[in-house]
Amino acid sequence: MRRYLVVAICALVVGCRKTPEVPPRQADALRRYTTCEFADGLKAVSVDRLPENVTRRPVETTSGPREITLADGYRVLLAYPDGDYFVNLKVEMSEAGKFTEDKKAVIDQMGYLSAQAKGAPLPLEHATMKGLDAYSLNNPGIAGTGPISFYSLFDDAKGVVITAYLLNQRPDRRKFKTIEEYRVLRDAFLDSFTACVGEVH
Repeated sequence: MRRYLVVAICALVVGCRKTPEVPPRQADALRRYTTCEFADGLKAVSVDRLPENVTRRPVETTSGPREITLADGYRVLLAYPDGDYFVNLKVEMSEAGKFTEDKKAVIDQMGYLSAQAKGAPLPLEHATMKGLDAYSLNNPGIAGTGPISFYSLFDDAKGVVITAYLLNQRPDRRKFKTIEEYRVLRDAFLDSFTACVGEVH
């Protein structure tokens, strides 16, 4: 799983398709998704808005390559004090009328990644979190250096796709030593973030 999560992150960072002329955005509807606060010291250390001329990103699905539409977006990197990045968070708004199709493509992507996992089974989990439709893939351990978890949270009412990669770090730079300690931090992040996002509605 570590390999495919790294590949997925690279696709989001460098694999987007650019178009030369795009009408300027009229509002910043996603800004409030990027300003959540966390009681355990986790905080945003980098907040970057998607360039206006980036309008698509690729995903690999069970039915082949697809593209997700991007009307607007942010990347937020979160870390604990004196630690490396713990969460790579992306908040993306679909183009008008495209959210349902985009959501299906993202879920198909996660199903594809689940099926490609080697070794221990990596089930695609589904839940509701503070009104968000949530899908996730979670590694069973913390060996290696790649992401440990991959979450897709869908704000159906707003047409927003939220992607959270929860990252591993070097043992001397992370706040957890075991998978159990990691899960406590993961759940605290998800609980605080989804509660904050719920206030956006």
